[in-house]
Amino acid sequence: MMKKIGFLVPHLQDGGLARVLQMLTLGLSNQYEVYVILLLGNRPINMPIKGNVIKLCEEGNGFFGKAITFLKRIKLVKKLKKDYDFDIVFSFGPSANSVNILTKSSEIVIISEHNVPSIEHKIQGTSGKVYESMMYLYKYADLIVAVSEHIRDDLVENYHLDKKKISVIYNGLDIDYINMLSEKSVDI
Repeated sequence: MMKKIGFLVPHLQDGGLARVLQMLTLGLSNQYEVYVILLLGNRPINMPIKGNVIKLCEEGNGFFGKAITFLKRIKLVKKLKKDYDFDIVFSFGPSANSVNILTKSSEIVIISEHNVPSIEHKIQGTSGKVYESMMYLYKYADLIVAVSEHIRDDLVENYHLDKKKISVIYNGLDIDYINMLSEKSVDI
């Protein structure tokens, strides 16, 4: 019987997180029963992935709407973790990481950080302050994946996280995709 892995991600619309998740689902689907849990269930999926997709809820508007949506996500993810009995849940981004940690049960919780938090949170205003406070939950994860040594060092120096709990894994490259793009003409 294959182990179950859940990927908790904001969306699969575009961007680096979605691309990394796409490569992970394609690479791990032969070894794991893969589930992708989308926090923003109302957004279109622009990345082909391999696995089961579970859409949660729409975005909230304004501070209170977002707070209520966050609490709904916690309730929904806690239920999903119980119903699906995941072996591992791997999350991407501060909001997904916080939900993953706050709903921890018997599964292994792996969170990932793709930005330098101390810089990112300073330029985001009020939402940056909210994300800044979420960083203090990170110590409750079983493993933290940083996509560079600089991000790992920022997590250790500015948020006092245990360096032993942080693994540096650089974003992968899809060589076939790059080769395909290299054959296309570029309009200048």
